[in-house]
Amino acid sequence: MQDALSILLIDDNPDDRLLVMRELEREFAGLRVEQVIDMPGFRDALEAGDFDLAITDYQLHWTDGLAILRAVKKKRPHCPVIMFTATGTEEVAVEAMKAGMDDYILKSPKHFARLTASVRKAVRSLQERLEAREAESRYRDLYENAPVAYYSIDTDGYILDANTAAVAFLGYSLDELRGMRAFDLYAEGDKPKARRVFERFKEGIPVENEEMVYARKDGSMAYGLLSVSPLQDRDGNIVASRSVIIDITDRMRIEEALRESEEKYRELFENMSSGVAVYEAVDGGDDFVFLDFNQAGQRIERTAREGVIGRRVTEAFPGVEDFGLLEVFRRVWMTGEPERFPVALYRDERIVGWRDNYVYKLPSGEIVTVYDDITERKRAEEALLESEERFRELAESITDVFFAMDGDVRYTYWNRASEALTGIPAADAIGKSIYELFPDEQGARAAEIYKEVIRTGEARTFINEYQLSGSKYHFEISAYPTRNGLSVFTRDVTERERSEEEIRKSEAYHRNLIENAYDFISVLNEDGSHRYVSSSVKRVMGYEPEELMRENPFDLIHPEDRQRVLEDFLGMARNPGSDVQAEYRSRHRDGTWRTLEAVARNLLQDPVVGGVIVNTRDITEQKLAWETLERINHLFLSLGADLIVNMDRIIETGRDILGAELVNYCRMEGGRLLCALSTAPEEMPRPVDRSKDHVCYEVINGDGAPLAIENLDTTGYAQTDPYVRRYGLKSFLGYPVVLEGKTIGCLSLFDTRSREFTHDEIELLGTLARAMAVEEERLAREEEMKDFIDIASHELRHPITLMKGYALSLRDLWERLDEEKMREMLNAIDHGADRLNRLVLGLLD
Repeated sequence: MQDALSILLIDDNPDDRLLVMRELEREFAGLRVEQVIDMPGFRDALEAGDFDLAITDYQLHWTDGLAILRAVKKKRPHCPVIMFTATGTEEVAVEAMKAGMDDYILKSPKHFARLTASVRKAVRSLQERLEAREAESRYRDLYENAPVAYYSIDTDGYILDANTAAVAFLGYSLDELRGMRAFDLYAEGDKPKARRVFERFKEGIPVENEEMVYARKDGSMAYGLLSVSPLQDRDGNIVASRSVIIDITDRMRIEEALRESEEKYRELFENMSSGVAVYEAVDGGDDFVFLDFNQAGQRIERTAREGVIGRRVTEAFPGVEDFGLLEVFRRVWMTGEPERFPVALYRDERIVGWRDNYVYKLPSGEIVTVYDDITERKRAEEALLESEERFRELAESITDVFFAMDGDVRYTYWNRASEALTGIPAADAIGKSIYELFPDEQGARAAEIYKEVIRTGEARTFINEYQLSGSKYHFEISAYPTRNGLSVFTRDVTERERSEEEIRKSEAYHRNLIENAYDFISVLNEDGSHRYVSSSVKRVMGYEPEELMRENPFDLIHPEDRQRVLEDFLGMARNPGSDVQAEYRSRHRDGTWRTLEAVARNLLQDPVVGGVIVNTRDITEQKLAWETLERINHLFLSLGADLIVNMDRIIETGRDILGAELVNYCRMEGGRLLCALSTAPEEMPRPVDRSKDHVCYEVINGDGAPLAIENLDTTGYAQTDPYVRRYGLKSFLGYPVVLEGKTIGCLSLFDTRSREFTHDEIELLGTLARAMAVEEERLAREEEMKDFIDIASHELRHPITLMKGYALSLRDLWERLDEEKMREMLNAIDHGADRLNRLVLGLLD
């Protein structure tokens, strides 16, 4: 995340955007807000990804807040999203929370303060999680990739963990090492020394560069320098060790070979990985002159053999006396006893580096030093220690319960929040399995999920219930796989679970929506030909997969859409990793045109996929439903004060949407049946003779339920109903128009073909019938005046609220606003006053 908070604000109401920014700027210094008012702007902002958090309205003229939420979460799963709206519903809130919404806030002046708090909470939670995971990842990478062997043991001498280098050095697998007694790794003759090292570790005394002989799994011997550092908990108790082995097997073998054969000396001398130098004592052993210097030494010291041979060591390496190695040379030359010089930092004006030296005296009197440059290892150790400390500090500072486990679900870390919640100290938890610490977890859901995360390597987040101190708690648990086990964040969500109890009741509805979604997947070559088509294409488009494999997919696209889709595909194919979304018409196997929505991603460079993967779904019915809804909304918005015109619009809309030959509206008035036909628009309903001969009369005098007749020829109405006879009508659907619990009329649909009406068609006609009932009620009573006053009151309050908001902003921020900002706010107040004036004039008219 950036230092200054960056927010993506999606709202097509400029007044609301300004109020939101004003409220947030009071709390967040240096706040940067990117405003999005249309789909192109949203796509550009999402692609750039230069924001920490998104705030969206629900009802937008170009999409809705749920689509915004899903798009952001798909692109950036960890980005917090807050919905701040005045047009949402409980159903919208439920779906948003299931889709990953961080908070849902009603848009009103009194809730702006809650918006600021929600933003702060969301950003803080995201920051904590990202920092914890990043720190742990850095620590594990350093540990696993260190060039030396690392392992740890507990205070009973059993191995807890080991890195890749330790596995390679000892010859055992990681699973074999875990739980193994550390004493079993040493050669028989070195076990007493190993026990002394272990006792020093238990007393808290570090051990450095102890030469040990190890018995590998294959029976061979390996030599290493062992360093052991005790690890303590916060109370100072030793809980484990951090043990380091430097592999000196090659060096030991070389040293033995040098003593055994002078003939082999030169080959080994020049090709060994350790630096070797041979010296002759001068000035009675006070100084030493270079006699030989191998290639590894030249590489380590960044100098040539010619530059040191014949020179005094104090001249070639002026820092050798301060380094302390010269004094070791003198002692070995005098006593003949070999010495290992402890790891130390050498420094002069030319070079700086950590060296590990072994010095001995040849029978011929020369002094030999065998040494290694361990600068990189020391840097890795320091980086590992620093990363480990930063990880521990971060884990201890977060408020959530956090612990880590190995592959056997044994606790390897236990933070302060874990201690506070359970009352169990870290020293008692680390090294124990979940079943030892919590016997009731044997076979329980959480423990099984932990094992599943370790097995599959896939993170899991779930809600679990626990009994603590006699009370029931709900915890949100997020388990993330690591190299050697998993890390677990646990948060108390008891109150949230209680508040969401009602929301969960609607989960079955949303599950059904998801389970009945349809799509199919295909993989295309660079030239657009099919490489693979999933079998679900038959359900969507009627084709067998084998049929489409022989077809060019672009040949099936509608001619009006083909060029646009082809250009989008070619543009994406030129950019590896890019994706594109397209909506187009394609020919179904039955010959009809279906509207499809496809999302394609260029994975041509992917060694596994090697193609363009396309996910396609049929949205024909969705578009038809949307168009139907738009037309109904348009109808409702177009209804005016003229009843005859409104009735005509309702009838015409019913005929257009339902594809009927004839739609009429019949109503009872004074005991007579009056009918208005779609064939005679803008005419008052006319009385008809013999009311009972009309099929709509049956609906009006029925039990209030709709009536559907698939074939009128099977009824007497084929002979009695004059409209049926006149227009040759074959099917009928009638819906009662009910006012104050009494059926006063019938909205009827006729077709010239036998037709089985669907549930959606019946419900749609019912919607229009209820609209007709509203018109009847408006005509019959003056009750509409109350609704009119409520609506007018709402419309008047909105501009007044906005004007007041801007006026308060001018009053509170006058000294901090520049002239352009003041002019913008004054123009907004002027705009609100004009709108208010128009509303008042409209009311007076």
